Parts: sequence; C-alpha cells; structure tokens
Amino acid sequence: EILDHLRLEKGNIAIVIGGRNVGRVGRIVEVKQVFKRASSIVSLVDKDENVFHTSLNYIFVIGRDKPAISLPEGAWK
Repeated sequence: EILDHLRLEKGNIAIVIGGRNVGRVGRIVEVKQVFKRASSIVSLVDKDENVFHTSLNYIFVIGRDKPAISLPEGAWK
C-alpha cells in the first residue's frame, strides 16, 4: 500500500545515493534540469548549512519537513 508520494522539489529532504557525496542528507535548494537527465544538477543544504551539489541521478527524496525514514543519529537535524 502506497502511503505517500514525495516529489523532487525545492524544500524536500533527500539523500545522495551515489557519487562522491554518497550518504549525505540535505534539503533541496534548487534543481537545474537540462535536456539530458544525467546533466541535471541538484543543490542541497545539509544540517550544518553547507551547500553541496550532485547529479539528479544520485538523489532519492526521503521526506518533506522531516525524513520519512529512520537515519543514523547525526545525519539530519
């Protein structure tokens, strides 16, 4: 049973599932979509207010105001 649908949009919380930022959690600040999905870039801000960027292919949305899944202690506010 599907309980909710989390969209890839500004303000939602996401975890990075690949690349050099793998495992980082952050709030989506901006999504720069280009014609080729692999070239699209997502900007996020982590719990320490550090901004980082990663490919759209490496983003998995996990919540709106707070993560809908359990995370290791210290991964998010």
